[in-house]
Amino acid sequence: MKSLSPQQLVSQCSRLRAARADTERQWREIAAYMRPQHLHGLIDAQGAARRSVLLLDSTARLAVEGFAAGIYGMMTNPASRWFALRLADEELNAFDPVRDWLWDAETRLLASFGPQASRFYAVLPELFADLACFGTAIFYSEEIGRTGRFNDAVRPLAECYIAENAHGEVDTIFRRFTLEPSQAVALFGEAVSPRTRRAAESGSRDRVAFLHAVFPDTAAQATRPFASVHVEEEGATLVARDGYFEMPYQVPRWTQGAGEPYGRGIGDQVLPDMRLLVRMEETLLRAAELMADPPMAVPDKGLARGAHVRPGGISYGALDHDGGLRIKPIYTGANPSMALDLIEQRRQAVRDAFQLSLMQVMASPNMTATEFMARHEEKLRLLGPNLGRIQSEFLSPLIRRRFGMLMRAGMLPEPPPGIRGQEMRIEYVSPLARAQMAAEAQAVGRLYDSIAPVAALDPAVAFNIDHDEAVQVMGRGWAVPARIMRGIDQVRALRAAVVPQA
Repeated sequence: MKSLSPQQLVSQCSRLRAARADTERQWREIAAYMRPQHLHGLIDAQGAARRSVLLLDSTARLAVEGFAAGIYGMMTNPASRWFALRLADEELNAFDPVRDWLWDAETRLLASFGPQASRFYAVLPELFADLACFGTAIFYSEEIGRTGRFNDAVRPLAECYIAENAHGEVDTIFRRFTLEPSQAVALFGEAVSPRTRRAAESGSRDRVAFLHAVFPDTAAQATRPFASVHVEEEGATLVARDGYFEMPYQVPRWTQGAGEPYGRGIGDQVLPDMRLLVRMEETLLRAAELMADPPMAVPDKGLARGAHVRPGGISYGALDHDGGLRIKPIYTGANPSMALDLIEQRRQAVRDAFQLSLMQVMASPNMTATEFMARHEEKLRLLGPNLGRIQSEFLSPLIRRRFGMLMRAGMLPEPPPGIRGQEMRIEYVSPLARAQMAAEAQAVGRLYDSIAPVAALDPAVAFNIDHDEAVQVMGRGWAVPARIMRGIDQVRALRAAVVPQA
């Protein structure tokens, strides 16, 4: 995108907002059922009035929290190393100085996400919850001055508008946010409009709208690939212009329809279940109320006025001459227990859609990767494309950006000679990645178990297997730290040195 004027940026943001109107209507309903307190700006006055009706059941909200916690623990567990750095050239990876440098850089990268340096782990559950419900989440990362700390934040969907390039990648983002006049002056100084400066001087608290536009900067004089422009919306006043070496926003999508820039989440799938669930619970509550406090049948209005059906009340004339009751409750014969079964079925459907049982099992500290794969291999295959999107659209761009920021700040060790310009690869070694990779290791283990009886009769059968490569595959499958695994060439050299001495 070429350099645009402030007026053009305001117009483009308005077009993106208008194009998202139908999507926002869907988000409003999802938010009312599943995320009522987190999607600021999408619940309009009419939606807020219905919120008390919609919040009869907490199943979806609890399932969303369980899902977010499960993905957090499976993919980005702060208690373990959840990614590793490698070079595309495997021979270089086996070189001791390179392996040590990669380990050191990886350790410092992981530390930059820790609580001493950022709020990354604190805000991640929020991102995963947005992703599950709405299918799209917005993450922002930047360095805080030269403090060595980083501002990692989840931006509200209501504030952000995205556009894709020809390859389906999000490369343009507009964020519309508001500030009090005094805050705007503190942030942008004298660049704000005269109107905002006067409002700040008078102590006004009426909020002023601003746009932050980030887009590819193709201008000939551009020194950074992405432009960063802040504009005061009213009057289209340019208040700041800068740039980024990497895209500072990461926009993961859970799943995506053809031609749709925004994703679709599990919230879309369970919305019909939640509508039905709330209707059934409303009906159940009315039926239970009729049973607990049924309407009364009386022969005439006079007796109705004298009836006292409260606890301890005395009703004169309530008995006829034969001692029979003249005031009787009207029971409809409704059976709420039948509705309870139907409600539980819908609740379970919602829990299953959010894979709640899978998330809870992944949190179990006593379950090995082998046991987990045996029980949940099918579910992991179904989740594979979605989890792959989280890695490709969120984690990988974020790690590369953080690597660049640390390198430019001199916070990473100097790389060994000969690897500059080499392609860096990110491997995920989180609990989930280990569970997925364990399939290869299990296959190797099963192969050895299968041929053991045959090898006992004919040892030459073992020549079919490259044992050194098999150990490497098992080491990767069980996510053994690369630092303790020797390369195949090193192993063969050591074996050659030992064999003559035998």
